[in-house]
Amino acid sequence: MSNINGKYIIFLMNRWASSAGGIQTVNRNLACSVKKQNPQLNCVCVATFATEEERKNAASCEVQLIAGNKEDDWTFLLSNDALNKIPKPEVLAVIGHSTFSGHIAASCREKFTSAILVQFVYTIPFRTEGLKEYRKNSYIEERERRSAEELNLAEAADLVAAIGPRINRYIKHQLDARRWKC
Repeated sequence: MSNINGKYIIFLMNRWASSAGGIQTVNRNLACSVKKQNPQLNCVCVATFATEEERKNAASCEVQLIAGNKEDDWTFLLSNDALNKIPKPEVLAVIGHSTFSGHIAASCREKFTSAILVQFVYTIPFRTEGLKEYRKNSYIEERERRSAEELNLAEAADLVAAIGPRINRYIKHQLDARRWKC
């Protein structure tokens, strides 16, 4: 990045903290690492809910945490003053993660049209849905739906980041088949 002074990266995530690792850990560690490596860059994480402890943790990393009051409820995003005060041309990227925040990241990017949309992919629904016992009677339909949703999110992005070599091969193959150009 040539001049990142005063520029922003917006991460959309359902939670700041995580109980068992997963995508929240990827988001949190990525935001904190980006900020540490580029202190002049403004890292903003938008989450649907945050405790006071989570807010303090984000602040200790010098990451701005904008959060709503109800888990998995993104409606606050539309009228959030802190997000609306970010200068639109100063946003370099809006980052979404899979179906957790991919749709809302795409919507948020519409506000910041000069930003690139980054989509993280970290599962292959064809491999994971059949392992969920609570879906033993519906996993085929669910894996088809989730696979299509994951690919549509990736296809709409400017940059796709797959977590791990197997997922990278899978998503590259699927996007190549769709003739994705980026």
